[in-house]
Amino acid sequence: MVLGVWNRWMLRSRDVVLQSESTECGLACLAMIAARYDRRVTLRWLRRRYPVSLRGTTVARLSEIARDLGLQHRVFAGTGSALSKLDATCVLLVDDCHFVVVERYGSEQFLVLDPAVGELVLSCAELEKRFSGALLRFTGGSRQCEDMPVEPSPWSALTSQMRPRRLRYLPILLLALVAELLTVAAPLYIQSAVDGRGGAGVFNAEGLLLIFAFIAIARVWAASVRSLLTADLGASIVGGLSNSVFGRVLELPPSYFLRRHPADVISRLGSVHEVQELASSRIVECAVDALALVILLAACCTYSLPLAVMAASGAALCMAVRVSMSGRVGVACNVLANTLASQDREVIETVRAAQTVKLNGMERLRGDRFRRGNSSLIRASISLQRMAIFSQSGSDVILGLLRVLVVYAGVLAVDSGALSVGALVAVTIYVEMICQRASALVPKVMDVKMARVHLQRISEVLSEPAEECADWAGAGDRGLAPSVVCRGIHFRYSVDDPWVLKDVSLTIRPGEMVAIVGPSGVGKSTLLSILAGLVAPTAGVLEVDGCDVKACHLPLLRRQIGTVLQQDTLLSGTVLENITLGEVADIPRVWQCLAAAGLDNFASSQPMALATQVGDEGRLLSGGQQKRLLLARARYRAPRVLVLDETLSQLDYEAEQQIMSVLLGLQMTRIIVTHRVSTLPEGVRVIRVG
Repeated sequence: MVLGVWNRWMLRSRDVVLQSESTECGLACLAMIAARYDRRVTLRWLRRRYPVSLRGTTVARLSEIARDLGLQHRVFAGTGSALSKLDATCVLLVDDCHFVVVERYGSEQFLVLDPAVGELVLSCAELEKRFSGALLRFTGGSRQCEDMPVEPSPWSALTSQMRPRRLRYLPILLLALVAELLTVAAPLYIQSAVDGRGGAGVFNAEGLLLIFAFIAIARVWAASVRSLLTADLGASIVGGLSNSVFGRVLELPPSYFLRRHPADVISRLGSVHEVQELASSRIVECAVDALALVILLAACCTYSLPLAVMAASGAALCMAVRVSMSGRVGVACNVLANTLASQDREVIETVRAAQTVKLNGMERLRGDRFRRGNSSLIRASISLQRMAIFSQSGSDVILGLLRVLVVYAGVLAVDSGALSVGALVAVTIYVEMICQRASALVPKVMDVKMARVHLQRISEVLSEPAEECADWAGAGDRGLAPSVVCRGIHFRYSVDDPWVLKDVSLTIRPGEMVAIVGPSGVGKSTLLSILAGLVAPTAGVLEVDGCDVKACHLPLLRRQIGTVLQQDTLLSGTVLENITLGEVADIPRVWQCLAAAGLDNFASSQPMALATQVGDEGRLLSGGQQKRLLLARARYRAPRVLVLDETLSQLDYEAEQQIMSVLLGLQMTRIIVTHRVSTLPEGVRVIRVG
């Protein structure tokens, strides 16, 4: 039992690493194991060095990574009964698709660090039910792995916005200081009233009334102006941070979005608003409360040094209690954020697939999934609230006892003549202020510490490498229709995955129209994604107009390529907005592109014509109309290369032949993927893949 508690403390001494992507639980487990053996690696670094496919990773691959990190381990396969003999830190495969860190905790319990939900304590029977037969048993580290590059602090995302506005903090701090000094002066009024009335001298009650009434009004004015300035500053910082984060999202490569659900990306954007109060007021309030504590303790010292020492000790003990729980609160906050993102993901998927849910009678199933997710969300929220309650209760007990002891010691001081009655009242008020400030300061400091969770999520976006960008006018077009050459193209999503494309070589002459055909699943769509500059080949060379794509700027390349791929979608808005995509509209050319796509009659028959709404992702249009509108959009861009992925498969034969005849007459390089070779007109070269 003692060993189990020690191991639990050792694991808790490191933060639980939660996964950001659905398939990186194995990397998160290795990050926790490496931290225990003093291998300072982060999940972000592991993700870049050992990329994991959307299909996940295997135990064998995880073992290779652990060996590369210098972690001594052995791989075992067995049944759940073998877990009863577990005596070291292990990474277990559970539920057939998930990795967790497991440590024995007592004779019949295990401490489980789950990258998806945080810390759990499971019985041996519960763990045996989930165990999937494979584990990695770690015994230590034999060597240091390659030094991890120093990564920027999560706070840099916030400080980069605060630094240019640092002068705006000065009046806020000055006003806060004035308000605190005026607050400290308030107990002097009571002391003067008590001691002055009981003394032999002349007592000017009216004068004191006017002075302290002015002080009260001035304090409220200073606090109000400070709050107004703070709100304005916070809005400015969060606005800048939001623009910075969303701007980086737009610069990220398509592979980033393939690995993440939209709800996960939205959740990280939402974290920006979670730090708004921190950036505007929490940091200032922490500084002000700390300064106020010093001033109040100094004021107490002028009355009684022992009472001041008692007050300082109580405040320090109160802070120590709160800070001791900061690690667990941070993990709980991170778990809550991830659980909330998971629940948002469930809602988004259900709303998007509403038609599928209805047609397949899945209402009850989706409702059960939502309720299970909601239960997890409630548990995570309650866990965080319980920690806050326990922490607050501990500090309240300490501060309550402090008040009692100070009054008791103060009464003894009055009896001995060391303090007057008015001084006792004043010092009691000061101690009460110290208790209030200490009680208020600790949650604010905890908020600052907890903001690291949200800043870490923001930093994950800002630290992602952006695509290489260049000025759109950085190079001119060389000819109307370029050639496209592939030499030895290989592609796979990760080292764990099979090859999607292997040694593909082809040459497309300038202005030629070719059709790529082959069985389903041989990589035709992947090849088009490579040709369009969406993904880079794992190996091989792609040349467009004699220029290696690796040496070209991707934005410029994509500007010259018009695409209609299987995953392309329409945007909420009108027909005109979906064709021009925000550019200044050339109305005659818009109608020309609609006619080429066979959609001009539909648009002209609508009451709003080009202003007709298409709905969310074009849901107000039929499948064929969506493809035609996407084709009109691609044609409107006047590209040098046109890439179509089964664009015409949803059209009838006559409409398909009409559009094919239009495509044949275009003066550009055209690359299409189709399964219906029989419908291809003469003059189209067929390239078979697979």
